[in-house]
Amino acid sequence: LRPMIDSLMASLEDNEVDVANGVCVLVNGILRICGGELRDDVFTFITALVNVLPNLKDREQTVNGVLHAVRALARHHIQAVADAILSFRRPQAAHVTKAIQVLAGDPTLQRHLVSHLIDITNNTQMFEDFRHVPSAEAKKRRETSGSYGATTAGVCVATELTERDFSGQIYPILAPLTATTSLGAICELEEANEVIVSMRVPLLCTALLH
Repeated sequence: LRPMIDSLMASLEDNEVDVANGVCVLVNGILRICGGELRDDVFTFITALVNVLPNLKDREQTVNGVLHAVRALARHHIQAVADAILSFRRPQAAHVTKAIQVLAGDPTLQRHLVSHLIDITNNTQMFEDFRHVPSAEAKKRRETSGSYGATTAGVCVATELTERDFSGQIYPILAPLTATTSLGAICELEEANEVIVSMRVPLLCTALLH
């Protein structure tokens, strides 16, 4: 199943718009029907779908088709799909925000998505502390940690490992940062107002203030 989907997705940027739109229909149908079998491939598929969106900005129908495919897979694996989208570094690009908002606009996914994001922001380690770690060890740990690539230079911290001494510093971890950003984007959606109000608002506010 995966080789077939990979082959189809390679045509999402086809020069012929009708071909790309047809591929969207096929991929969406496969993920909607067979997405439950693709748990191990969620990260690969979602990152590929979201990454192609900036290249399709002049093809509204194709963009919508790709977003529908993301939503189709999320209906089977909402947490895994959300985690894949949260892996994109900050600041969150417009197409990444759009992917999150498409999920939040689906009544069958809203509560599960918001709950997962709140859980990440409230129960995940927010920072990695390198203040008491030797420079060489800190660099090695950071390269394999959740804080690697958390931000672009000038936002919170630079991520050019070869140019910085990481001992004696504290760095943010990616997942809670992007989860907080995503919660903010969801709160901007009118379609999500009801589920936001019905959930524990103080808990949500705490998450957003992190």
